Amino acid sequence: GGADTADGSTLHLIVVANTNVSDIGTACQKDMVNLSSEFGGIARVLGMKYDLKTIWGQSYSKENLAQLIQKFNPNHDDVVVFVYTGHGFRFDDQSDYYPNMDLSPTSYDDPIKNYVAVSDIYKELVAKGARLSLVFSDCCNNEVGATTPVVNTNTLFSRSNNNFDVKKLQRLFVDANGSLIATAASPGETSWCGVNGGFFTLSLLESLRIQVSALSDHIPDWETLVNNALTAATAKSENNQNTKAQHGMKMVRINK
Repeated sequence: GGADTADGSTLHLIVVANTNVSDIGTACQKDMVNLSSEFGGIARVLGMKYDLKTIWGQSYSKENLAQLIQKFNPNHDDVVVFVYTGHGFRFDDQSDYYPNMDLSPTSYDDPIKNYVAVSDIYKELVAKGARLSLVFSDCCNNEVGATTPVVNTNTLFSRSNNNFDVKKLQRLFVDANGSLIATAASPGETSWCGVNGGFFTLSLLESLRIQVSALSDHIPDWETLVNNALTAATAKSENNQNTKAQHGMKMVRINK
């Protein structure tokens, strides 16, 4: 295929979802379903192959993630989207601003023995050499063992209409190359979720829809998309009386 088509390229979605835990498990499951339907639809519209890999439920473990990443071998024109939704934490003396994923198979397992740093996953995936590598984590970034109650939120999450412009989708998934990492909360902060899913994951999907909307007149780009998602997640956390504000972080290295 020519340089301007997605012929033969694959959109890989890797979702690691902490669905086992009693507190946020249902929200993580919602995130997984929302993400897989969204990116599956995008791949289909763009004529890309779609490769979904999930780690959740019985397969949820540090070993299974390590094995998946080790075997993962995308082509140089592929798009890789990695999303972690679950419990996260940081160590007191940690210099890395990004959180650690708690990959404990059960709540009786020790997180300190079962964690993986989100920034390590980012480095490993970028090193695989796909055209576009996007890493998102929707988890807390505070001390280990802090629990996240699911907020009984009445915030209306609009996934907005699906009146999309395929050229805008192409700009984001076919024309772009590079990498980004983004996470839901800054050091010391909780990342919140409601019955419909994580505030950040929902905001990400909302922001994506707005960026590719046929009704808007802007040219979409990842920097704006992620900025808007982080801002929207902060707004959702601020508008809820039971939550403290979460402020996510990001680093975008994508060529326009």
